[in-house]
Amino acid sequence: MKKQIIYISAFVILSTFYSCKKYLEAVPDSKLAIPTTLEDFQAILDYTETFNAEYPNLLELASDDYYIKNDVFNRTSNIENDTYLWKKNETHLTPWFKQYDKVNRANIVLDEMVKIKTSANSENYKSIKGQAYFYRAYSFYLLSQLYGYPYDHRTSISDLGIPLRLTSDINVPSKRSTVQECFNRIITDLQAAIDLLPVQQNFKTRPSKGAALGVLAKVYLSMGDYTKATEYADKLLRLHSKLIDYNSLDSTAVAPFSIFNDEVLFHSTGAFASFLQAWVVNIDSSLLNSYHSEDLRKAMFFSKKNDETYSFKGGYDGYYFGLTRIFLGIAVDEIYLIRAEGNARMGNLEMALNDLNLLISKRWKVNKFKPFISSSQDEIINWILLERRKELVFRGLRWQDLRRLMKDPGREIVPKRVINNKIYELLPNSLRYTFAIPAAVITKTGMEQNP
Repeated sequence: MKKQIIYISAFVILSTFYSCKKYLEAVPDSKLAIPTTLEDFQAILDYTETFNAEYPNLLELASDDYYIKNDVFNRTSNIENDTYLWKKNETHLTPWFKQYDKVNRANIVLDEMVKIKTSANSENYKSIKGQAYFYRAYSFYLLSQLYGYPYDHRTSISDLGIPLRLTSDINVPSKRSTVQECFNRIITDLQAAIDLLPVQQNFKTRPSKGAALGVLAKVYLSMGDYTKATEYADKLLRLHSKLIDYNSLDSTAVAPFSIFNDEVLFHSTGAFASFLQAWVVNIDSSLLNSYHSEDLRKAMFFSKKNDETYSFKGGYDGYYFGLTRIFLGIAVDEIYLIRAEGNARMGNLEMALNDLNLLISKRWKVNKFKPFISSSQDEIINWILLERRKELVFRGLRWQDLRRLMKDPGREIVPKRVINNKIYELLPNSLRYTFAIPAAVITKTGMEQNP
């Protein structure tokens, strides 16, 4: 099986290389082996180094949950420095390439599977096809959170999104779609994945029906469609609803959470980032101070360093890598908060509080948590948003929340950095909420750059 994965991956890597080189001037050698069986296709999608790793660390590097000291900043590469200060950088190709590599591999599977007729109705066939749709949609979604304009229903039909690569044919040119076209495609792919995927997979490195439901709930939340976000979060929680009681864990452990724990639906991690190493990153004081003394999450998530600052240790990846690779998968706790926020936004306050109180009761010391009680919609929404920040820290979600909340009057956030005695701010509706597309891509494709 390992040889088979390596063999097939060699084909995919070469195909992706050619794709990146022109998107695509060169035609791959026709002698290269092309996958033809269900085993081949599953082997492509089981290549965990691609589909369960190397997701874009920009989602966390640009967030406001941490800060970097001057001495570290002054000796670090321009790429991370520019991301940290929300400056334009057109040299950083890796996040773009890694995500479109996933898209290309998924497209190879989807394009070649149509040639298999006899197995089209088998559960295995459906699962593999659903996985490919999931990976393409999830990659498109994360790319859209970086290189596409933030979703705004008033302008989405004209705002620039990302290129939608829907075929592995290297002769099809790449061009940018509108934001609305991007979200329509993401939703279509995810709905196809939901219909095809099984409720349970043998491994949490393979996407399941629940994982696809979770991503779709995230997508609708980012669009401000709270009815749909709540609907799909509810569908997921009817399948998987188990929460970990943090009282059952060891908060003094170097890595308190096990890999593939009960809350994880789909496991994936971000790419390496030097700024996210435990001995480098420092947790924002306002975030630290937001945890109550009886809240177990502070001890579970953070560890004090010798200089009295804090680093992060509480990733759901289950390993201690010094926070160089953060968990960017799908987990049940996030879905509870999506359903809570959706219900609160729609005025279903009791239902929102039920989800919020259930989740937080599992995070505090036994018999110490007093349930949230309020009849104020604004107060409940604000509680949920604060708990999102406290619960989902270092999962690449803060950047996504910053982007969507700047469209929510009264809840805009102005992240700040202080480096070498200079203050940098990211103002609401700033063009810097959309990253520059790598110059190499612009040169090869001629597509329009983000201003």
